[in-house]
Amino acid sequence: MKPHWLLTGCMLAAAAQAQPLNQQTQAHYQAQTTAMQPYLPIKLNRFLTIKAVSFHNGGTHVLYETAAAEPGAEVQNAVDTVRQNSRLAYYLDVCGSRPPLQIISNSYWVQDAAGRLVARWANTPEMCGRKEAREKKHATGPHGQKKRAAR
Repeated sequence: MKPHWLLTGCMLAAAAQAQPLNQQTQAHYQAQTTAMQPYLPIKLNRFLTIKAVSFHNGGTHVLYETAAAEPGAEVQNAVDTVRQNSRLAYYLDVCGSRPPLQIISNSYWVQDAAGRLVARWANTPEMCGRKEAREKKHATGPHGQKKRAAR
């Protein structure tokens, strides 16, 4: 039996979210995911397409699909790049959220055309306290722009 990406995401988000989200946070992320719906599916590159984006149970959930029957090294490199970029965006955008927005979880799945799981990862509120997250936030200014060196 194939794991259902939405059900798995609900369980991950529920486990990661210690406190209920306030109305401002829910409205903000619900509006973001709703705004993306008319653009789906979004082809990222030759290997990956965003098939679904949702917000529920305290987090956003993104499903990618690869058309490759047998994901090889090129697909794995594309997945690794998306994973790294999602982590950086999480540190800069979600961890840097100012109240009243709360920190949410993000879950990602990559499946092949037959619906088999190729990769899965999550960015959780606990990650915001890590040294790597603090360094990313410190090295950038507002909106993720790199700080200029003092002259």
